[in-house]
Amino acid sequence: MAAGEGESQFPEPIIQLLQSFLDCGEAARTATVSKSWHSAWLTRPNLDLDDIYFIRSHNQNDDFKQLAKKTIKRYEQSNLKIESFNLCMGMSQYGPAGALANNLIVKALKLGATRLYLRLRNDFNMNTFVLPNEVFGADNLVELSLSKCRIKLDDGVVIKCRSLESLSLEDVHGITIDTVSKIVSSCPSIEKLSLLPNICRFYYAYANLWHDVYEGLVEERGQSVDAAATATEVAVGVVDNLIPRLRCLVLIYVWFKALCLGDLLSRFSFLEDFTLYLKCSSRYDTNLEEEIQISNSSLERIKLVVRSVKRYDEVRRPRIKFDVLNVRKLTLESTVIVRVINNIL
Repeated sequence: MAAGEGESQFPEPIIQLLQSFLDCGEAARTATVSKSWHSAWLTRPNLDLDDIYFIRSHNQNDDFKQLAKKTIKRYEQSNLKIESFNLCMGMSQYGPAGALANNLIVKALKLGATRLYLRLRNDFNMNTFVLPNEVFGADNLVELSLSKCRIKLDDGVVIKCRSLESLSLEDVHGITIDTVSKIVSSCPSIEKLSLLPNICRFYYAYANLWHDVYEGLVEERGQSVDAAATATEVAVGVVDNLIPRLRCLVLIYVWFKALCLGDLLSRFSFLEDFTLYLKCSSRYDTNLEEEIQISNSSLERIKLVVRSVKRYDEVRRPRIKFDVLNVRKLTLESTVIVRVINNIL
C-alpha cells in the first residue's frame, strides 16, 4: 500500500473511495497512514459527522461542536466540494432549535451536496428538529434520507427537487397526506421510496393509559392527536400521486389494511424491488387482512420480513398470496409460520 518513502501509491480519488466504505471513526484513523491519506481525508467529498465518536469525551458537546464548525469552515475556505453529507447528532446539546444542525445542513448544500443522510435524535424529549426549507429547494439533490426530524413546509415553499431519485422517511414527524403528496408530485424522478412510520406514545388523559399509535398528523404539545390518522394515509398519499418511475419500494411496519397492498403494487409498472416488514401482535390484531396479496407483473426481487411481538401461541399468522410472474428472487425472514396461499413464480 505504501511507496518507498511511506507515501501511498494510490491517487487521491481512490484513497477517498476506500475511505468512503468505512465509518466515520475508521476513516479518520486512516489519516495516520501517510501524508497522502491524511490529505485525502481532509478533502474527502463524502463528509460524515457523527457525535457518537465523542461519547467518551469529557467535553463531548463542545468537542463535537468545534469539530463540526471547524470542518465545514475548512471546506468553505478551501472551496472544497461536498458530494454526500451524513449528519448524526442529538438535538438537546448544541444550541436552541438545532441551530448547529441547521447551519451545517445549509452550508453542505451550498457546497454542492447531492446526497443528504440526516439522523437528528430528539434527546431528552426536547423539541424535534425542523428540517430547513433549503433542503427541498435544492434542485441538484439526488438522495435524501431523513430520520427523527420534522418536516414543516411553510406557506410559499416551492419544492425544486426534480432530480431526487431516492427518498427515505424514518420516524419523521409532521407527515400528513398533503405533505407527502406535495413532495412526491414535485419529485418526478423518484425511483426508490422507503417509509417507516413514526411510532409515538400519546397520553390519553381520560383513560389514563399510554398507547402506541402511528402518527399521521403533526403532533403539537398540549393538543390532542387523532390516532386514527395512521401511516396508511401517507402511503395512500403516495398512491394518489403515483411515481411513474418508481423501481424500489420499502414499507417497514406500515399499517396496510386500508392500503390494499395488491392494488397498490399493481399500479407501479416499473417496480422491480419490493421490501415489506410486517409486525404481528395478537390473534385479534385487526391490522392484518385475511389475506395479504403481493401482485405485480414487473417485480423481480421481493423481501418479506415478519416479526412477532407477542407469545407464539397468541400470534395471528399472516397468509400471503403471490402473483408475481417475473420474480427472480424471493427472500422470507419470519419468526412465525407464514401461510402461502398461492405462489406463482
